[in-house]
Amino acid sequence: MENLPEKVGRFGSDKIFSVLLDRYFREEVAGKSPLTIKAKMCDVKKFLMFYQAMNGHLRGGEWMVRDTRLFLDELQKQGYSPATLNRIFATLKSFGSWLQEVEVLRVHPCKGIQELHLDPSPPKAIRDLEFHRLNKAADVLVNGSDAKYSQDYRNKIMLATLDASGLRISELLNLKLEQLQGKKLTGVHCKGGHVRDVLIRQDVADIIRGYVDRHRVPGSSFLFTNRYGESISRNGIAKAFDKIASYANASLADDQRINLTPHLLRHRHAFKCREAKDPVFAAKRLGHRSLTYIERYSKLNDIEEGDVIERI
Repeated sequence: MENLPEKVGRFGSDKIFSVLLDRYFREEVAGKSPLTIKAKMCDVKKFLMFYQAMNGHLRGGEWMVRDTRLFLDELQKQGYSPATLNRIFATLKSFGSWLQEVEVLRVHPCKGIQELHLDPSPPKAIRDLEFHRLNKAADVLVNGSDAKYSQDYRNKIMLATLDASGLRISELLNLKLEQLQGKKLTGVHCKGGHVRDVLIRQDVADIIRGYVDRHRVPGSSFLFTNRYGESISRNGIAKAFDKIASYANASLADDQRINLTPHLLRHRHAFKCREAKDPVFAAKRLGHRSLTYIERYSKLNDIEEGDVIERI
């Protein structure tokens, strides 16, 4: 890997994908989140398996538009959702653009292919009644804990923080103590590499400080810590929220059971922002630079649409 040439070479049709991929991921993908890198690698591997099966080789310089079309058609036949197809297509477009830049390809292998149109489904947000039940469960768990550094209290505060901020799980878990400034979470590192400040309600800022003063396990600079004073893992927060949801669901019928994940709280925050103002404000709160992705939070469900019609 260290001895790879700096330039692949003009129209190097003899270069195999394994060599090209190594450079592409080092030069273009390195530095992105581990989950993003994993997803891109999975997308490209799917394509390469198909490409080799169709062509009998892995020469990168012979990748053409017809290969891409056949691959996407095959995925569609296999039942891949439009959203997943568009994600895989975006990965291939990025890889294809890089191959043009390093002069492996003369024509972009995705030229003329359009993304599938997505009709946004109703937002998957935790509604007010469900959120009340989750908060009630979190309170009961806190009252039943007499530990000096209550992990149940920490879980309750994380629930409130995500609801009040719309942060991604990675943004929450990477927060440091010094980033809580008044009613603001400062310098939050977002997806895509940009940094933003996130305002939260005063009552939520106050309970976060209460957690820091009385319930946070010391040991690191992270705002939310595990029982050892270290940063919390994704698995750790998943288990914490499963505990809250399990208690809330214990007395509910099957059709009322609540699914609680950090991302659903992000949907809830976006839904509330759209409801209070508009999609532009919701996009700003979530750290999106365009309205492309906010559409998933902007479509009314049948009950809401019925209420609007009745008011008209």
